[in-house]
Amino acid sequence: PDGSDEALTDNQHILLIEQGRDKNNRMRNLIYEVDLNKASDLSGFDKPGEYPEFDDEKTLSQRGITLAQKTQVVDLRSLGWQQEKAEGLALIDSKTLAVANDNDFGVKVAMQHPVEGKTFKDYRVNAEGKLTLDDKQVETTLRVKPLEKPESDSELWIVTLPEALK
Repeated sequence: PDGSDEALTDNQHILLIEQGRDKNNRMRNLIYEVDLNKASDLSGFDKPGEYPEFDDEKTLSQRGITLAQKTQVVDLRSLGWQQEKAEGLALIDSKTLAVANDNDFGVKVAMQHPVEGKTFKDYRVNAEGKLTLDDKQVETTLRVKPLEKPESDSELWIVTLPEALK
């Protein structure tokens, strides 16, 4: 795949974007090269109630599953990346990547009069189109508002790596 969150470098290596907030609530946007050469084929482990994606590393090892190896290629934040989401990744050549952000069309949903301690995902919409919390209508409303810079910008970065990918 290309033009998405991952890009193939060959039949056994994938570049992928790993991102999210760290324990200090700082956004991280990292690009890794994942080596699948020694990784286990998981198709034989995909049985109801025994899905390997829910196991920790020790349990995976006990089940005979070898994980793929990953190596950090780029820390976009260290290069000045300010966007929340890097969601487009393409390999131009062995030393050059194209990375694009997803700015959600320059808008976000904002809650007005939210119930304390509740997040957007806690609410539901009833048949009348009103917001509810635990099946009770609430005064909370949602509105679409424009993102502020730099999140509102659409960006395409060309990143030249110090060494060619293997």
